[in-house]
Amino acid sequence: MELFRILSTVLVVIVHWVGAFPTLPAVYVGGTTQAVGQAIWESISIMCVNCFLAITGWYGLRLRWRHVVSIWSVVAFIYVPFYLLDTALYGHFEWLTLLDKCVGLLHTSYYVQAYLLLMLLSPMLNLFIREYRSRLGAYALALWVVEIVFGWLTDAKCMGFGRGYHVMHFVTIYLLMQALRQHSSRVRSAWCVWVLLGSILATWIIYVTGGQNAFCYANPFTVTAAAALFLLFERRSFYSRWINMVAAGSLTAFLMHMTKPCFGWCKSLDLWTLYHLPYWLYIVVMIGVALGIVWLGAAYNQLRRVVMGPLERWLIGARIVKIIKNSVG
Repeated sequence: MELFRILSTVLVVIVHWVGAFPTLPAVYVGGTTQAVGQAIWESISIMCVNCFLAITGWYGLRLRWRHVVSIWSVVAFIYVPFYLLDTALYGHFEWLTLLDKCVGLLHTSYYVQAYLLLMLLSPMLNLFIREYRSRLGAYALALWVVEIVFGWLTDAKCMGFGRGYHVMHFVTIYLLMQALRQHSSRVRSAWCVWVLLGSILATWIIYVTGGQNAFCYANPFTVTAAAALFLLFERRSFYSRWINMVAAGSLTAFLMHMTKPCFGWCKSLDLWTLYHLPYWLYIVVMIGVALGIVWLGAAYNQLRRVVMGPLERWLIGARIVKIIKNSVG
């Protein structure tokens, strides 16, 4: 499953490379090689975040103080050094901003904030899953329909789905994957392949025909694609110590390429290659950069474990945080 985590990280980089650095038009325009290619790659990679949520939902989540500390450590070890590097290169240092980077979790990625909130809700969700196991599938599907209507087809902001960028989407996928696990033995691998390909094609068709919100995480076809791809990997074993090491740096790679100054460097390289190189070479560069960021994230995460390890252990075991530690497990 760690190989699936690596693939999900590669898809995260690709979805940003295609649709965030050079902003993908909201409506499909033209039939050029670039326009067609960008639409295809975005349709494939937009399942990326749901792939991570599929892992969490399948294996479950428990509220643990050490997990919170570990996530903070990853965030802070990116934001603080990267901020210092950015100010050293481009100026405008502020102490309050540095303090904010040290805290880390206040203005970090939506994914980290929603994941932490999902972790906070996990005791209640897990209790619900145990108590209503026989009806979990029906409830999860009903909640998913609500998300499709109010979080994808419309944007009912008070519902908390936010096109898949808010915690209610995370809760929905968590419950769906828990329900799917109960019935996964009935799902054939061949079905997963067809669902995966059909979901990618459906997302592409929605976009090129002018449909709204094709490339958002609440799109139900990105959910089915992620679940199908997950099942294909879950049924196979790819154990390797090196795979585990690289996969451990997934969150680091996830945040690293979207944080200044790395974000600016990636965006500049992306735009230059898109408009100055043949499109096939642009794709080669994209894949190379995605793999490079994954490996760099793994290496940087190993450095973080060495540097931040003593502080993490102190925060986990210090007496002054015993009350907090006991309250969150």
